[in-house]
Amino acid sequence: MVLKTKFIKLLKQIGMKNCYANSLTSKARELVRIPNANNALVEYLGNGVIILAVEFNTEYNVYTDIYRSSDYGLTWSKVYSTYPNFEFATLQGISNIGNGEVAITNGGNDPYILRSTDYGRTWTAIDISAYYELKSYGINSIVKFNNIYYADCNGLSAYYTSTDFYNWTRHTFPSNPSNTRSESGFSVIGDKIYLSGDTGLYYSTDGSTWTSVSYPSSNIYGTVPFTSDGSNIYTIDDEVRAILKFDGTNITVVGYPFGLILFQPTLINTYNSNEYLVDIKREYEELWRYDLKNKTWNFMLRVYNANEYMLKIATPQLNTYVISTNRGIYSSLDNGQTWNYYSASISGGKIFSDGSIVIVTNKNSNVIYRSTNLGLSWSTVSLPTYFTDIISIGGTYYALGYLSGAQKTLYTSTDFGATWNSTPTIVYGDYFKNCGNVIVTTPNYYDAHYYMSYYDFITWNNVDITARRGLAYDATDYYVTSHPYIIGIDSYNKKMVGSNNFGSTWTTISFPSATSGYQLYENYVICNGIYYKFENGNFITLTPFNDAYKKTNINVACYLGILQRLDGSNQIIKINNFDTFDFEAIPNPLPNTPLICGYDTMGIVYNNGSFIIGFGNDQVGHTLKGITFIRTSDFTNYQHIITVPYYTSFFSTYTRKFSIIPEKNLLLIPYMTDAIGSNYNNSAVCLLAVEI
Repeated sequence: MVLKTKFIKLLKQIGMKNCYANSLTSKARELVRIPNANNALVEYLGNGVIILAVEFNTEYNVYTDIYRSSDYGLTWSKVYSTYPNFEFATLQGISNIGNGEVAITNGGNDPYILRSTDYGRTWTAIDISAYYELKSYGINSIVKFNNIYYADCNGLSAYYTSTDFYNWTRHTFPSNPSNTRSESGFSVIGDKIYLSGDTGLYYSTDGSTWTSVSYPSSNIYGTVPFTSDGSNIYTIDDEVRAILKFDGTNITVVGYPFGLILFQPTLINTYNSNEYLVDIKREYEELWRYDLKNKTWNFMLRVYNANEYMLKIATPQLNTYVISTNRGIYSSLDNGQTWNYYSASISGGKIFSDGSIVIVTNKNSNVIYRSTNLGLSWSTVSLPTYFTDIISIGGTYYALGYLSGAQKTLYTSTDFGATWNSTPTIVYGDYFKNCGNVIVTTPNYYDAHYYMSYYDFITWNNVDITARRGLAYDATDYYVTSHPYIIGIDSYNKKMVGSNNFGSTWTTISFPSATSGYQLYENYVICNGIYYKFENGNFITLTPFNDAYKKTNINVACYLGILQRLDGSNQIIKINNFDTFDFEAIPNPLPNTPLICGYDTMGIVYNNGSFIIGFGNDQVGHTLKGITFIRTSDFTNYQHIITVPYYTSFFSTYTRKFSIIPEKNLLLIPYMTDAIGSNYNNSAVCLLAVEI
């Protein structure tokens, strides 16, 4: 109670207010807001000093400003700027070296390290252009060990040392584990220096002789910076988000803080209308079935080392399931009680079914897998060239076969993928998107123009859409609401745009300015927590959320029509009907583990008996994002701290993106809001202080 009172007094002293009154808990307040910014890193140096590095990326300038507070965020001052002297962007890491020394590094191409030796009062830009790897690949972290500075070289099998911060010497890793690259950077804990690689951990007591320890699973890859509880070293890996403990001898998995639903919840309406399937990724991928009638979850299948983003699932008949993974194909004809396995090397792709015939495609390959008996046996079919995507339309399969540059040859099959014929049709793009009234391809660059192709179920048409400008390549930036009308986010001109002639010309659509980013979901747009429907060239405001599913507790809709609670209640919200706001709450199959739709690890820090863990929610395409923080003391029970449901600026996966003020029990979170697409002129960087 005393601590909470002190926190409230501190907030009153600072005069902070909610960033968005209805969107954050009473435990979170805004310390500072920097307009027109798009990236930030924060670090607490001790003695009340907070350093906030803020990146600006405008149409004409790319630079970084450094802000400093010496009174726990009560007041702030800008103490340094790289503008107009030199560019400094893609903020990568901020390293608290100790005794008032701090360094700020970038993700490559800008040949400087920003350094302060007086708790951030003054700064020096150190030129590293003579060191190609440091300049080009960037630096995650810099530490000082035995009076020598160590800098990792992001993603390379090398690191650098210096005695004066100006002259650097290159070193290579030992060959065991093999092909190890630096990932999280260095950490100094106690009398050892640690470095994480993509396949294992290095540590040294003298900085020159290194001992390596492999990760406990080949599916564990890279980690975030280390933390310690005084007895053991802890980190989170970058692949399956397992918490790893190093006891000085071995690395073991001690917990999974999140049940990952990568990119989007794979909540699939199967052949049986009374069930849904959810794919959850941990050290393995698990398939769970939810019985809508009995309101119960049942485990179905576990796939180890499934490095794909999600399982591809088909339900060709009642009680029949076919699952495609990068480890092979699984099939069950008895409602998931037993499974057949077919070994195959599959990357990406799709799965189709029609009666007893099942087709599994392999992205960027010329091979597809085909079964005529519901997956009991398989054969391969080869196309004349490798293809980037396949779609099924009315019983005809279309494949985008590589031709030249952005050009693709259209291949068709009318016998469920058994034989394929090339057509004289040339189309552009790498992927199909079914937009209801038409089929479109991903916009692609060719001959100094942007092209897309669309199929109106009569002919294929190529359209020069150069006027779209900032929409670039991302097919999720637009949607064909009714042929030939397209809506999209023009990130170059910072506005919502529309075309009624399939992209030949574009006009501005009157629409509210987004304070939390736009998300385009078919012909619906989510802006500032309110849903709009695009109809007949205009946006119609839909009924706001009711109390049960108000916007403060719900993440954005994914492409399968699903929302997620952001208040730690561990529910998945299924959208049955946007127009009538018919939502259905489905409980979490892992009730003690928060479900996260995303992939960015924010970091782990030990603080006053508990571990604080951050994780980023991130959807496919231009959707709202968020950061979730949880607390645990035993890696079994996890308590939700806060989720910031805004367009969040994410940085390198391998650097910690938050900081702790231990004596105040405060969590410092930088995040970006007010962005429209990649339009940073309407964005702002906020720094939150959250009571933990």
